Amino acid sequence: MFAERAWRAGAAFVTAMSTTHIEAAPSRPARRHGRLRRALLALVLGLAGGLAGAELVFREILFGGGLLTERLGKPVRQAVFFADPDADGDYWKLHHLFTDSARRDAFVRKDELVGWLDDSVTPGTYEHAQVRWLVDRRPVLMYGDSFAACVVPDSSCWQGLLEKSPLRSKFMMLNYGTSAFGLDQAYLLMRESVDRWLERRPLVVIGILVDNDLDRCLLDFRGCSKPVVRLVDGQLEVDPPEIGDVDAWLEEHPPEITSYLLRFLSLRASWWPAALRHPEGEDASLVERKGMLSRAIIEEIANELRARELEFFFVLFHAPESAASEGPWTWREELLIGTCAELEIPYVSSKRALRQDHERTGGSWKDYYIQEGTMKDHLSPRGNRAVFPAILGGLRGEFDG
Repeated sequence: MFAERAWRAGAAFVTAMSTTHIEAAPSRPARRHGRLRRALLALVLGLAGGLAGAELVFREILFGGGLLTERLGKPVRQAVFFADPDADGDYWKLHHLFTDSARRDAFVRKDELVGWLDDSVTPGTYEHAQVRWLVDRRPVLMYGDSFAACVVPDSSCWQGLLEKSPLRSKFMMLNYGTSAFGLDQAYLLMRESVDRWLERRPLVVIGILVDNDLDRCLLDFRGCSKPVVRLVDGQLEVDPPEIGDVDAWLEEHPPEITSYLLRFLSLRASWWPAALRHPEGEDASLVERKGMLSRAIIEEIANELRARELEFFFVLFHAPESAASEGPWTWREELLIGTCAELEIPYVSSKRALRQDHERTGGSWKDYYIQEGTMKDHLSPRGNRAVFPAILGGLRGEFDG
């Protein structure tokens, strides 16, 4: 059990702390110096023992199964207190451990390449369930996360809106968008599935959520094991996921946290020295890693599609925070726009489409996004209808950049 593993790790931490070594005093020390050394030794051992004991108690509160520890641990049993949800797999490992099974991410359709798939896509072959409706129309292949897949009924999603558009006789969308995907998984799924459509000259659309999809490339777990794409000597290398039992996987790959107490303090205590905090969010080293890897993936997407002589464009999706930004939202949108310009990748922006619709209709920004529940901050049916003209423009060859 994970709790037993946590206790063993805690015991190892105690052992490490309690074996603090201080050199023995010289053979003939002055009595005063001897007392000072003994006092210092007692202080160090006392602090080490106290910290080790506190660590064991804290682990019991976090992972113990008793009624008392359940009550004591509830306020601190939150994954965000220990790791960054956007770029640290430890967050999602702890989220799985701290969350009731009924409320966990449930990815039923596992896949050996990308970790999990939407119900409409067959693992391994990547056949799409809607292919029977394609007939002689040109396929539009959409890849990305839940903003590409949509969290609303199909009739209000991109494929349903396309079926109601003037281009419905020419195009049909096969939506490969998959909830919780990062840009890395969208790239891998595109690379593996696009060849089955080559004879139909597909038009490929890569949806990228500006707010999260670049960060997710650093994760190794999100509800279940996911592939890890690494940049090694300028080349992308892929560590495939392990798609067996999630709890068994977590037993073999627990959170990489040496001290839960120190991690908690480093992220939550305002008095903790900034230089000693665990890197998260906008930490310069993390931003550099995310940026270099994301740019390499974007370049590889373009190379793969151009090698096949396929038309394609990107859709830059925006959650409420990035949509509200007047200019490019953080380094993420700057990188995406800059890389698209450098590599001559055409793209359309949901932000521009939302703003144009808002100016035209005078509607509330809240109407564009779901306001509550597990799908909060995703595009609503109203939001999808506002963004769709940008995608339709992309299909016509009209781009923002």
